[in-house]
Order: sequence, then structure tokens, then C-alpha cells
Amino acid sequence: MKIIALIFLLSLVLPVKAQQEEVYRLEVNPGQLLTLEIGTGAGVNITTWDENVVEARVVIHNCKGGNCRVTFDPTSSGVKLRSEFIDNTQSGNQQTNISIRIQVPANFNVEFTSAGGSLSAFRLKGDIKGRLGGGAINLTDITGNANLSTGGGSIQVNGGKLQGSLRTGGGNIQINGGLLQGSIATGGGRIQVSGSSISGSASTGGGNIRLNDVLIVSSGDGKENGFSASTGAGSIEVLLSRNTTAQAMNLRLSAGVGKISLKVPQEIDPVINVEMGYTKNSSPGRIISNLDLQIEESQEWESNNGSTPRKYFYGRYSGRNTQQKILIKNMNGNVEVSRY
Repeated sequence: MKIIALIFLLSLVLPVKAQQEEVYRLEVNPGQLLTLEIGTGAGVNITTWDENVVEARVVIHNCKGGNCRVTFDPTSSGVKLRSEFIDNTQSGNQQTNISIRIQVPANFNVEFTSAGGSLSAFRLKGDIKGRLGGGAINLTDITGNANLSTGGGSIQVNGGKLQGSLRTGGGNIQINGGLLQGSIATGGGRIQVSGSSISGSASTGGGNIRLNDVLIVSSGDGKENGFSASTGAGSIEVLLSRNTTAQAMNLRLSAGVGKISLKVPQEIDPVINVEMGYTKNSSPGRIISNLDLQIEESQEWESNNGSTPRKYFYGRYSGRNTQQKILIKNMNGNVEVSRY
């Protein structure tokens, strides 16, 4: 392996000066691992190229509260890039503005931890996992396993084929196109999925969920096609793709407080069950549908484990395809089910 620091060879172990760009190169093999340990926080951008080389360009625009050091070393599995504070004179009061641009072979894996800042990755074929202290995550045309989290930033995925989990402490999540098999979750932001094939789950503590033109697919582990979406206090809107055909499907929608709207294409005829509750101090919601839903109302107020007394409306549409099941549950909100 060869390491080439194009500015100073000793910069691998010495503090990096503000505004100075360092360029590092390391020969690698496809399928190896890039490890990032960004203790200072930074904006990280990862792209691919045709060379069997990892190249990192690092610019430290500002490093307040001590000196920043960047190291770039070979490992038994690939490459490690690390940034850290040294000679720390203002512990707990550090401020940095650091940008890191990295090029890797198209078939490569990434693991990272970062105190803050953003992470973007483009056209990577490999596994990517890690956590940010609070910045945004942006993935474009990534194929592989993903296990990513951020303390509170947004997550955006454009195209690609991902399996795994995407989590944010409170930011928004947006999925555009591609295939996503796994779980997406936010502590309170909104979730929007458009034109995608999905399996697994989506959950938010209180934001809205929009699933537009989605196709429910298999998780890849031999189980039936399934997806669940839940929100603690927001609304849910789902438009199933016209590409949905006769395959088995299990869709579950749940809102603690809020409206749920479902649109299914004319091409399918699933079994649909609705459970809509309302509490004593709230007005009953409505089940609105252009399908022939049979609706019943419970007669007695129910109170389980000391909960607020509530009644339920139960709706059922007995579609001909019993392999396609949809369950809708909400409290104190309307439910709309329609064909388009």
C-alpha cells in the first residue's frame, strides 16, 4: 500500500492549519472498508470513481478552542480517517468548520461516527453504517445494507436499493424512488416516501406520514409483503401504486390522534378492516369511503387499565383477495378509504 500526502508527508501526525487543504491517497482493494472517526465534527461528502484508491481532501476553515488534527492511515480492512482536538484550551467551547471530500472505489463499505456536521454519499455499492451527533444525512443511488442514525438532523434518500434502518431524533425523513427494505423512524418529524418500493415500517412520534405512489414488496427474508406506518399525533396519507397487483400484502396504518387517508388502485380488491375510536370528551370521527364498508359501533364505553373511556367504530370491506390485508386504526380522527 502507498500513502501520499500531497502537501506535507508529516501532516498525518501534525496539527492541520486553518484554511489549509490536505490531500491524502491510499491504494486499496474493492470491497474494503473506509472508517471515519470525526471527533471534531465536519461536513463529509463521499463519491465514487474508477480508481482503486481512496482519496481524501480535507479543509479546516476554522478550529476554535484548540488545534485540530487529521490522521489518515491504512488498516487491516482498508482505511481510517480521524479528526480530533489536540492542545485543547477551551474544553466544551469548541467550534469548527471542516469539509472533507472523499472518493472511493464504487464497491466499498463505510463506517462512521461524527460529533456533528453532515454526511452525503453518492453511487456507492456497499454497506454504510454509523451515527451523527445531529447533522443531516443524504444518500443518492446507494445499493447495500444501511444502519444510520442522527441525533436530530434530516435524512434524505434518492433512488438506490437499501436494506436496514434509518433513524433521526427529530428531523424529517424523505425517500424518493428506489427500493427500501427496513425501518425508518423519527422522534417527531414528518416522513414522506414517493415513488418507492417499500417493506418494513415507518414511525414518527408526532409528525405526518405521506406514502405516495408506493409499492409494498417483500422484505427479502421469505416473509409476505408487509409495511406498517404509525404516528403518535399526526396524520397518515397513503396512495398505493397501480403496480400493486395480486401479490400477498399486509399493510397496517395507525395514528394515535389524527386523520388516516388510504387510496387503493382499481386493479386490486383487498380485505380492509378499520378500527376508529373516540373518547368521551371528543366528538366521534367519521369513516368515509366509496367502497362498500360495513360499519358497526360499539355500545358500551371501554376503559382498559385506567385509560380514558372510549367507544369504537368498526368497518370492514370484504374484498375478494384474502391474501391482501389492510388494517387501519386511529383515535379521535376521520378515516377515508377510496378507490382511484
